[in-house]
Amino acid sequence: MEPSLKDGDCVFIFKAAYGIKHPLKNKYIFRWARPKSGDIIVYRKDGHFTVKRCLGISEEPIEFSKKLGYNYDYSMKVSGKDIPLTAVQFRNLGGMSDEEQVRVPAGYVLALGDNLKESYDSRDYGFVHVDGIYGKVFIWKK
Repeated sequence: MEPSLKDGDCVFIFKAAYGIKHPLKNKYIFRWARPKSGDIIVYRKDGHFTVKRCLGISEEPIEFSKKLGYNYDYSMKVSGKDIPLTAVQFRNLGGMSDEEQVRVPAGYVLALGDNLKESYDSRDYGFVHVDGIYGKVFIWKK
């Protein structure tokens, strides 16, 4: 998440930002908000807590286009931001043709790191289910 989050920064997780979760089922029993584009969220991926920025929210359109550039074959536009994609990342997000539009599935978000060249994020493993989000992250700089 560099440059937003650096070694030594304090991270606070507001677990009740989006609602109250059942302690055993990992599902919301009462929800008063949903992640918004720009929120920094925390969720578990492969047994580790992961901090990423939510850029695409449920039902939001994602536009794909063919791009010829160093190491990147495609780009996607979500929330007004152009993001480079490799061919594998393009397929991971449901891209099938060069010029198309898909939507973030209902109940999911697109979570991306701020350092797009180095980040392992939704482009690599797909969308994140909202029930898997532990909370909203606040960063306190040193």
